Amino acid sequence: MNETDMLTITGAMLALGAAIKHLLPVENKWIPVILLVLGTLVYCVYTGQWGGRDIILGVMASASATGLHQAFSQTKTGLTPNGSDTKPPTQ
Repeated sequence: MNETDMLTITGAMLALGAAIKHLLPVENKWIPVILLVLGTLVYCVYTGQWGGRDIILGVMASASATGLHQAFSQTKTGLTPNGSDTKPPTQ
């Protein structure tokens, strides 16, 4: 296992989560659970190892993808449609 494996799986789970959200009729609350299971399986298959450490790293990669999505979504909601900050200018 190296850092590239974690980044690869995290990126893949981020893309897979977006695909699930837009292509399948699944409630948003279930997407992190689906990613948790798939991320663990994908990580173990990708690395070829099925130990406890690898399962935990798969869970961490999936959780990272969910966290990145949430951080981006919450940052995006603080912006107006034209991309400016919603706070009024200080005088």
